[in-house]
Amino acid sequence: NVFEAQLLNPVGTKIVYSDIGFILLGLIIQKITKKLLATTAEELIFKPLQMNRTSYHPNSKDCAPTELREDDVYHGYLQGLVHDEKSFALSGNAGHAGLFSCVSDIGLFIQMFLQGKDSVLSIQMMDELFVAREFDTNANNYPLIRAIGWDKPTPGGTSGDYTDFDETIVHTGFTGCNMWIDRKQGIGFVMLSNAVHPKRSRNGIISYRKKIANIILSDKETE
Repeated sequence: NVFEAQLLNPVGTKIVYSDIGFILLGLIIQKITKKLLATTAEELIFKPLQMNRTSYHPNSKDCAPTELREDDVYHGYLQGLVHDEKSFALSGNAGHAGLFSCVSDIGLFIQMFLQGKDSVLSIQMMDELFVAREFDTNANNYPLIRAIGWDKPTPGGTSGDYTDFDETIVHTGFTGCNMWIDRKQGIGFVMLSNAVHPKRSRNGIISYRKKIANIILSDKETE
């Protein structure tokens, strides 16, 4: 129960991956708007940006099958259904997972940041998202740097070696997805992968994310 989850560390002292915060944020949005999170996101983000193929409840025919589940809850390949167990339990209407999209739609979202003008988010709000706010290291002494809702570039990270720290935000996904936006160089990238098919134990895309970013930005450097 997300309402009964206890803090593992004092607030502001440790960066730990957790879904709880964004699940609660989604529930807060629903409480304020009195609408499902999926409805609010469509009204305030997807429709204004003309992201017409982005949804929490997509047509399954438009989606590639992902993970093969064989458990007490579901049997078979998930297609058009979120594979994240918590989001699945919340009927795909959760703040932390369950959104389906495509490259062209996410390209429109990226362009919002690169165009440098008020849109779904104001310039001031977008600027706030690029500010590094929390710094930590993991068990392997690897740096962890967080902005609001995003990661910041780190050495050896998924945005490669050439992104500008101050003007770049990064996000990755469990299925191997990778997204970064570098406002200084005026470029954004998203990779939508399906690395949990048929089983998450075979997720081999992770090591390629940095390599792809370096190829893209090394070409940018030579322009």
